[in-house]
Amino acid sequence: MAYVDNAKYMGTYTNALDRNYEIIDPTNEIAIERFDVQDSDFEGKPMSPDFGFKISELGVSTPPFKDQLEALKSRIFQGASKVELGFMGQGKGSASQGQYTPESYGFEERRDIRELARLNKVELSSHAAVHGNSLAGYSQNGFEERQREASLHEIQKAVDFAADTQKGGAIVFHLSEFPRPVSEWYGDQGFKAYPLEPEKAPLLLVDTRTGRLIDQVRKDVRIVTPEWERDPATGDYKYDDEENRIPVWIPDRWEEAIENGVTKRKFLPGHFNVQERRWQYFEDEAKEWNEKNPDKPRTAAQQQLFDRLDMQIAQSRAFAKLRGGDFDEMQQEAVKIEEALNFYEKIEKDVPEEELWKLKREARDIASQTGFIPGEYKLPSELLKDTLKRVRNQIDDARAFVGYVAQAEEQAKTKQYAVPIEQYAVQKTADTIARAGVHAMQRTEWMKRQAFNKNEKIEPLFVGVENAHTPDVWGGHPQELKEAIIQSRNKMTEILEHQGYKESEAKRLAEEHIKATVDIGHANTWKKFFQGDPNKSIEENEKSFKRWLIGQMDDLIKNKIIGHVHVTDNFGFDDEHLVPGTGNAPIKEFLDKVKKLNPSIIIEPAHQDFRATLGGWKRFGQGIYGLPRRDTDTWADVEHSYFGKPAPPYFIFGETAPDPEAWQLWSQTRME
Repeated sequence: MAYVDNAKYMGTYTNALDRNYEIIDPTNEIAIERFDVQDSDFEGKPMSPDFGFKISELGVSTPPFKDQLEALKSRIFQGASKVELGFMGQGKGSASQGQYTPESYGFEERRDIRELARLNKVELSSHAAVHGNSLAGYSQNGFEERQREASLHEIQKAVDFAADTQKGGAIVFHLSEFPRPVSEWYGDQGFKAYPLEPEKAPLLLVDTRTGRLIDQVRKDVRIVTPEWERDPATGDYKYDDEENRIPVWIPDRWEEAIENGVTKRKFLPGHFNVQERRWQYFEDEAKEWNEKNPDKPRTAAQQQLFDRLDMQIAQSRAFAKLRGGDFDEMQQEAVKIEEALNFYEKIEKDVPEEELWKLKREARDIASQTGFIPGEYKLPSELLKDTLKRVRNQIDDARAFVGYVAQAEEQAKTKQYAVPIEQYAVQKTADTIARAGVHAMQRTEWMKRQAFNKNEKIEPLFVGVENAHTPDVWGGHPQELKEAIIQSRNKMTEILEHQGYKESEAKRLAEEHIKATVDIGHANTWKKFFQGDPNKSIEENEKSFKRWLIGQMDDLIKNKIIGHVHVTDNFGFDDEHLVPGTGNAPIKEFLDKVKKLNPSIIIEPAHQDFRATLGGWKRFGQGIYGLPRRDTDTWADVEHSYFGKPAPPYFIFGETAPDPEAWQLWSQTRME
């Protein structure tokens, strides 16, 4: 708001109580920026003539850390006709700490919420635990089925609450699954989380047997691996009898070298050839493998892991063979020594004491002939006992090397079950959402049988999977949201078919009970990772980003993914929940496109509370009189009608101030 000199427009009369007035400059010499209604999109094109929503079509959420019954009352008093109830807590709630959960409300409170909403003709939706965990069960060390089930329980609790309070509609929860490098997945769309991300970001691999994270592969790390033998005719790798690649052996050789003008021959002992590998090597290896094995594709990250595992397998098997190769011979030798020991023990019993020295000398002579030189004269039985002890120790050592055999086998198994994290996790996510969808379907049927819903039109409850507000986790990109919805619908269809539903009916129910909640503010946080074109201006790059974002929304709309909408605003960095229209998210353009689906639209305030709702009404709603024209009769005209008018003085004092006891308004209200 500009401050304009009084004398310029108001004349020369002033007094001590005057101040500069806030007025719209009639000569347009001073640009006054308004943040109310702008009926053009970010390209400068006029919005469609019918753009705008009835006030009853724009809902608002409640603060999730407050009592939801009281919060609902507050929203009703504020004039909202759609309200989304939310919960901050998980597991066992704690109302004293603001950690409310759906189960913090008993039957009586749920009845009160239901009746309060219906009496005031308010449509309800619900938001499960705001900071819910990964639906795939991801944690620091991998994926835990117990944690995945706990995430499902949080959704089911919210579904049950909704069945007691709503007449259908959305139960929202976040899709925030596992970390993945932004540039690796979406670099071709112009996104990168940080300058060195393409080289430094870890690529995660998972063991599908356990869900454990196996490895973190990075592109900037060079790996030393053997050079493997290839068939000269086909170029294929050579394998031994145990299906291991064969490393290249460089035999002994003499090499001539010139030192100080003199040619010298240098002996080079035989060795296995090894090479330091860059990332491109593993990409080429994976590409070659995939061309020959299209039914078992692998990534470069897998290829790097497999190369390292191949080396470990070869090492483990070599150790096992080193001591285990003569195991049979050692056992046979032990048997022969035991037989000889028994023989000599019998002889020594029958030999007089004074004649034993002859046996000792004979034993020493025999030992000398076999290359064994005892430290002192001993009887044959004593020497055989020493030898038997040595052989048995060798047998024990060889048995200990069986661990290397097991290790080699486990490493070979790891190669079979090591997959990229998304290949494992997305299936788990889809299964969790599908089971939540089945629960919503079953609860919808339950609602139709309840006495308190008699004569009420019950709409389907659906799980509204919301795109994450953190772009660097899977679930934040619109295409990831799309994939989660499609795969979970397929999984729910499969579940219902197993229960006896026909395929067509199962698909219909899956689409009815699993939908996406698109938060346009969450999607706008991708802006911070958008690299743009360095040869373009800031304005041009911002338009490029918004074109990308609206194009992604178009795709979701076309594929019938969206069923619910959250409206928040920010400046593209963090999910700040600004008043709609006061950030740079392309909210108008998105709402103009999505309105054809007739979804529920919920404005989510932060600290602004009802100001956020009013902001949505005045920027995206129709005029205050319900007329199509929005340029002169907007809600801004009511809220900020004092702008552009002479302002009253801040205060009065002295003799000019009336006596508050003697002078009152007709309403008997004191002057203050």
